[in-house]
Amino acid sequence: MRNGLFSLRGHAQSRKSLLSRASWTLILTLAWTSLAALEASGHPVRHAEESLVDPASALRETVRELNARVAAKKPRFDRMPREGDLHYECQALPALPTTLLCLFNMRLLMNAALARASYYSENEKRVLSDSEMLEEVKTSRALGFNLSAPMLEDFQSRRESAREFASTRPSSGALEAIGPAESVFLQTENRFEEDFALPFTSSYPSGYLLTAAADDDLESLLGHEIQHAQFFHDATFRTTVERYWRDATTSADKDTFVAALKGSYDVENPRIVLDEFQAYMLMEHPTLKALEPLADKHRFLLRKALEDAGTKPYRDRLQGSSPEFALSRQ
Repeated sequence: MRNGLFSLRGHAQSRKSLLSRASWTLILTLAWTSLAALEASGHPVRHAEESLVDPASALRETVRELNARVAAKKPRFDRMPREGDLHYECQALPALPTTLLCLFNMRLLMNAALARASYYSENEKRVLSDSEMLEEVKTSRALGFNLSAPMLEDFQSRRESAREFASTRPSSGALEAIGPAESVFLQTENRFEEDFALPFTSSYPSGYLLTAAADDDLESLLGHEIQHAQFFHDATFRTTVERYWRDATTSADKDTFVAALKGSYDVENPRIVLDEFQAYMLMEHPTLKALEPLADKHRFLLRKALEDAGTKPYRDRLQGSSPEFALSRQ
């Protein structure tokens, strides 16, 4: 563990190491408990921004170092994942309270670890079956995931109930002819849940989790996910986005945005709509291409509203300053 409190390396071969999976779980649980105890006692918990290090530089350096370590564990050739391929590391992000970033060495394995939980969080409050989960993994175009600890804990509880219900019924409709890759996907989800997700939610209930796959363009890809952490943590930011959506976004633009999200998100949930609105509108090049005209229209106006409220997007810390915004104000 590079950081005594926050860094965790996970991989499928951990069973063969000196520390068993149970030991890793215990270590992470103790780490989270120690930090929670410090905060509860009123003793200051030191974060990067409290030091002499510039918080933006510290954030970028943390992400770059983490990315380099995990990228070194990528398989040499593009192929379907095999048993033993899984490697991920999780680390706290400087200046972002209680936010952890988990980087995976393969995007498919990241999807396997959290596709079912993300579907529950952003689509509908239903636990996908194993066969549905496998289909979701194979067809997913997700570049990253974001989950609050309360939502992840809710999913874990609902999934456990689903498991108990399933165990009382005859074994009909079981997975047929499961292949090696499918087996790896299911193992990945279970191992990530046991080794990280369960101790994370039980020991730090106000935490926030971001995930991505190691990538040459990680800072750009992570810019969207990091905005979800700000929406969760920063009340001023969240209130400003809500006001901007209500007062400065036309009905036509709202309809266009919601239509673009349909099928991928629960558009009946106002919080999800607002959270995705700010994350996509602050992107220079939204990954949903249909949203580019809207982002071009609202990006600078939303930034101005945020600055007037005394806050700025976290993505600026990750990617440096925003010269486009500066030019727009001259």
